[in-house]
Amino acid sequence: MEELLVRAPSRRFGFWLCLAFAGYAGIDRLPAQSVTATLVGTVTDESGASVPKASLSLTMTGTNVSRVALSNESGDFTIAGLQPGSYQLTGEHEGFKRTVVGGIELLVNQTARVDVVLQLGAVAESIKVTGVSPLVASETSSVGQVIGTNQIEDLPVNGRAVYQLAVLSPATAPMSPTSYAGQQRPMPGGLGSPVFSAGGGRDNANGYLVDGIEAVDPHYMTP
Repeated sequence: MEELLVRAPSRRFGFWLCLAFAGYAGIDRLPAQSVTATLVGTVTDESGASVPKASLSLTMTGTNVSRVALSNESGDFTIAGLQPGSYQLTGEHEGFKRTVVGGIELLVNQTARVDVVLQLGAVAESIKVTGVSPLVASETSSVGQVIGTNQIEDLPVNGRAVYQLAVLSPATAPMSPTSYAGQQRPMPGGLGSPVFSAGGGRDNANGYLVDGIEAVDPHYMTP
């Protein structure tokens, strides 16, 4: 899967561009955190009370590779370093029915929340939850956008310059060819400079990551 992640400015860097050329080939390989996802949540019973030490198993659809975790005393859990893809989450605890939540889609550099509600009953009984609400990144204040495989393959990108895809994101704009970066680092074929403004910031305040590795020219602060 090819994905382009666009992130809005942080205090340190005006913009992060992450190119993740990662397949759904197994979550036991943990690449750099910037190109992986994190799942967080809280396990509760039907009354809303937290359920500590609940067992959770997150399985990647298609590979059946699983990650396991236990909820803490507050019922919270975190599973980090996940490859982007589709997942199924199973939660269980003695005295409660097993709950299976399907249709979880994790994206590059996403921190998603999925809460698990357990119902009283035997563990041998299962409850399957489908049609979960769209995942909301409520755990961080950053703003990002993933440009997926279909857009990368189908959009008419001049010269196949990947940086042109970044301006599909809100609050980004291409820089003028007469800008400093445009004059110092023009692209071949008259494509202009491989830089852009994000969130009103300067083009030299951007950061660029390729597969989690910083790829910035320290002199021009361009890719």
